[in-house]
Amino acid sequence: MSKRMLYSAIGVWLALVAVILILSMAAGVPLTLGIGVLVLVVGVVPPAIMFRLFGGRDTQTVAEMLRQ
Repeated sequence: MSKRMLYSAIGVWLALVAVILILSMAAGVPLTLGIGVLVLVVGVVPPAIMFRLFGGRDTQTVAEMLRQ
């Protein structure tokens, strides 16, 4: 996965979490400390995992490995 795709996917994820939060507040769901922490965890943990898995250097092809 390229860096550009990774950043796009994380941006889409954060926007989706924000939209869900806004829609739930508009529907009348009370925003308590527990829900705030849950939204924070749901918004931060998946992008952190994506950075950990795909944030390193690009993978090599077989041809690049054989040339070394």
